[in-house]
Amino acid sequence: MNCNEEACLSTDRRETIIVGGYAQFPEGITGHEVFGVLGMGLEVDAKTGEIVGCDASFVTEQPRDFLRGVVIGKNIEKNGIQEAVEEINRRYFARGKKAIISALYDASNNYAIYKKSKQ
Repeated sequence: MNCNEEACLSTDRRETIIVGGYAQFPEGITGHEVFGVLGMGLEVDAKTGEIVGCDASFVTEQPRDFLRGVVIGKNIEKNGIQEAVEEINRRYFARGKKAIISALYDASNNYAIYKKSKQ
């Protein structure tokens, strides 16, 4: 998982967890031909809910970098996923947009399952 320097330095990496999200890539794009599904991992500070790292199964680096810029620093517990989705809707114009959004929601749901298991 890549994380921005500030988030990495301010987070005890031993206190982070990885939550995954998955969604089907649309047919006819390279991601579908290579991977079939979009896999996304969010590294989250388990104490604060801050997203400190992100990676996803894109064919090229540019969408990975874009996604990192959108989600890192947001808080998965405080509407951060919805903020990320709104930003993606404003700024991302490619056929894989729905898969990215679905994978984000899936990762968020998996985080909620994790938090519930810790109560």
